[in-house]
Parts: sequence; C-alpha cells; structure tokens
Amino acid sequence: IYVIGLLYNDSGDEARRARKALEQLTEQTGGLAYFPRSLENVDEVAAEVAKDIRNQYTIGYHPTRPVRLGGYRTVRVEAKAPGHGRLIVRTRTGYLATPNAKH
Repeated sequence: IYVIGLLYNDSGDEARRARKALEQLTEQTGGLAYFPRSLENVDEVAAEVAKDIRNQYTIGYHPTRPVRLGGYRTVRVEAKAPGHGRLIVRTRTGYLATPNAKH
C-alpha cells in the first residue's frame, strides 16, 4: 500500500498519530508513505509511486513449516544482481498462516 499523506498543515498530536498509523500500515504491507510538504509536491510523489509500481516483481515460495501448524510467519527477502551487488527489497513484514485456509 502506498499512501500520500497531506498533513503538511497539521502539526498537532492528531497529525503525528495519523502519520504514525500510515507509516505502520505501509511498513506491514511493503509499501511506502509519502508526506509532501505542499500540494505542489504531490505530482512529484505520484510520479515516484508510479515508477516504483512499474518496477515491482512477484515471487512465491513453499513454506518449510506445515500450514496446519498455523501462526505468524515472518518474511525476509534478500536479492543480488550481477554487477550491482545487493538490491533494495521491500516486502510486507509477514503473514498469518491459517490452518483452515484453502491453498
């Protein structure tokens, strides 16, 4: 999830809580939160989000722990590219494996 928070005019506790909530949401989903300083910066932020979305990949895997055990599973992805070394990877922090889910 990508969010563009228009909180530049707000500096109180409510704005800080809103910013923190949006940052947590994006961290858990592998997205990013942007907080432009003014409306004039929104186009630039939207272009950056569009570029990021165009450069996404989807990967899959088979868990080593049986799904029937359930529980929260942490996700960590590392990637390297020849000639570039380690790549920057964003992913959600994990997921809840539910034994009754259809796979």
